[in-house]
Amino acid sequence: MKKGDTVRFVNAVGGGVISRFDEKKGLVYVEDEDGFEIPVLARECVVVPNVNPTTNFPTRDFSSKAGKAGAGDGMSAGGKVGSGTGSFSENSSFVAGSSARSSSEQGVFAVSGAGIQDSATLSEILSQAQKQVEEYETPTGDQLSVVLAFLPVDRLNLQASDYEAILINDSNYFLMYSVVVGEKDLQRSVAQGVLEPNMQEQIAALTNADLNNWENVRVQALAYKLNKNFAAQGVVDARLRIAPLKFYKLHSFTENDYFDEPAMVFDLIQPTQPAIPEPTPEEIRRALLQKEPTPTAPVRRDKIPLQRDIIEVDLHIHELVDTTTGMSNADMLQLQMDKFHAVIAENSKRKGQKIVFIHGKGEGVLRSEIMKALKNRYKSFYVQDASFKEYGFGATMIRIQ
Repeated sequence: MKKGDTVRFVNAVGGGVISRFDEKKGLVYVEDEDGFEIPVLARECVVVPNVNPTTNFPTRDFSSKAGKAGAGDGMSAGGKVGSGTGSFSENSSFVAGSSARSSSEQGVFAVSGAGIQDSATLSEILSQAQKQVEEYETPTGDQLSVVLAFLPVDRLNLQASDYEAILINDSNYFLMYSVVVGEKDLQRSVAQGVLEPNMQEQIAALTNADLNNWENVRVQALAYKLNKNFAAQGVVDARLRIAPLKFYKLHSFTENDYFDEPAMVFDLIQPTQPAIPEPTPEEIRRALLQKEPTPTAPVRRDKIPLQRDIIEVDLHIHELVDTTTGMSNADMLQLQMDKFHAVIAENSKRKGQKIVFIHGKGEGVLRSEIMKALKNRYKSFYVQDASFKEYGFGATMIRIQ
């Protein structure tokens, strides 16, 4: 590492540019985008390679090879790699040698803007880029692992907190990814790009009002390596359904391998099912020669009436969230009614199903809202007070009609 390198933190979200070193204490001072210096142990930082957005090759400064300073990056951010004699950037070019067909064998890497020319073959350029990528590889990283995590900004006030959505590439592969949210016919792309090996990236900052839009999340990713052979990986195509209420519950955020603080973590790699072996010709022959069993008379059984258990739903606010800190009465009532409608929607096709909603006596506000919804939206349902012996005066029973 050197002054001016861009780094990311290994055990935390964030990073910046190295401003200075404290060699006695083994510290690196990293300046973030707001201009603040953060002291971090050197071993907890990793240098981030600049990636060419067109080719996805890490950029390298080849000026050191000529022993001259100030040459700039060998591959610019907007550079392109040609098929044989193509252009790397506006101010640097790859020129074929005496034989136009052997451009991979001979060539000149020139940075005309700095007035420097350095002889290098294309294979050397690619091998140096690959060497830089391999610095980030881990012994277990050849098994693809992709994770989507959510971190609360204010864990002590989940009802009002914002959240960070972070995509984690815990493997030795580059990931070309896309993240979309919304229903099937109304999807919206929220993030896309290339995620380097063994890196994490914040893909969105969510406010409390955004959570409903993230109830349905789809993450797709294609894994690959640069300039080397690798085992082909299946395309990642993970669909998640995340109930917004999950963000308000403290136990949804757990200890994990990626962050120091608890997070809501979703593994996007589904375990593959073992392939069913195809039958051998001998097994097929034996199956054809085997005699069919003599059919027996079907056993007659009396029909047993279908019994549906009564579903009990406790709408007391302490059963829906861990804490009501920062919530108004209107917020709590809205959460309770959302739960009421969600349970009915889930069971709307189960004719004859009985559901008991426990709302308590209180001031009768919640019961009044429930009765209003039953009268206006669910007119066909049968409604009555639930058993006084079991629930007292604070419960209502409905039957799906």
